[in-house]
Amino acid sequence: MGKSTLAKHMITQHNRVVVYDPQREYPVGAFTTNFRDFKNFLKEHEFNPHFKIGYCPDESDEMTAFDLVCKCMLKMKNCLFVIEEIGRLLKASSYPESINRLIRDSRHLNVTVLGVTQRSADVPYIIRSQATRLISFQQITDRDVKALREISDCPELEHVRQFSQFEFIELNTNTGENKIRKLKIV
Repeated sequence: MGKSTLAKHMITQHNRVVVYDPQREYPVGAFTTNFRDFKNFLKEHEFNPHFKIGYCPDESDEMTAFDLVCKCMLKMKNCLFVIEEIGRLLKASSYPESINRLIRDSRHLNVTVLGVTQRSADVPYIIRSQATRLISFQQITDRDVKALREISDCPELEHVRQFSQFEFIELNTNTGENKIRKLKIV
């Protein structure tokens, strides 16, 4: 309840944006379903201070497409990379090494990785544990709340099951600062 709305707002705050968008939810300017066009766009705009592109894989093997996009992102600098439905793409036992490398190396590239998912438990611990900031809207299941607690056992997580629409918790794993906030819809 609000995850994509928040992601869309964050997109407006960045000049260089790449969105992996299997649902075609994000109107970001340039958009393609062809990987070659996507890769060429990134090459052409590598040093451009302003660009936004969405990519929806048309390949039948979505995991291969995601791996290729992550490999492209390892060559980018200074941008926001939004991954819609990251939980669907990252199974606990099987996901591309390129996403692990991207998340691990993103600080050096100045790439902000924004993974969007409904279920926090769907994102493997190794990925969640490398996040410097986690934002969670309402979580109902014990499994999802436990996944958040594996990262931060802050008292504010007691409220995550009762959040109203657009209410969320922001966990900062660097500072330990945690805030319950409400998304303002303009």
